[in-house]
Amino acid sequence: MSKLQCKCGFVIHDYQVDIPYKGAIIPNGPFFDFFDKVQEGIESFVEATKQGRRKEWIEERLSGSTYSTDITDKQLMGEIFGQYYFDLRRLIYQCENCGRIWIQQNNSTAFVPFLPDADNWKNILFDDSEVE
Repeated sequence: MSKLQCKCGFVIHDYQVDIPYKGAIIPNGPFFDFFDKVQEGIESFVEATKQGRRKEWIEERLSGSTYSTDITDKQLMGEIFGQYYFDLRRLIYQCENCGRIWIQQNNSTAFVPFLPDADNWKNILFDDSEVE
């Protein structure tokens, strides 16, 4: 999504990764399955590395990715996490004008709005360190 028109008329833009009115949620149902898959991926990698098969594991598991076989362990953990996270997460946006929260429906391009009842809705998706 590059932009979303809110019901109040404000246009929500998604132009970079770290915008303060954007977030992501993982539905409760697949939450623990997500962690199981990440743990299994990491365990599989560790075992392959112990057996001297690190390069082969990377070639099998990350074929088609932008990484070469000399990927760092840190990058590899991020890749394992990302393989499952991006399929499960749903994007959320908050309108800076009226406070509506827009939640993505099942990884589609459709979003459903929710309007806050409370008056203290500003900065709800901001990192605590960003709030004045």
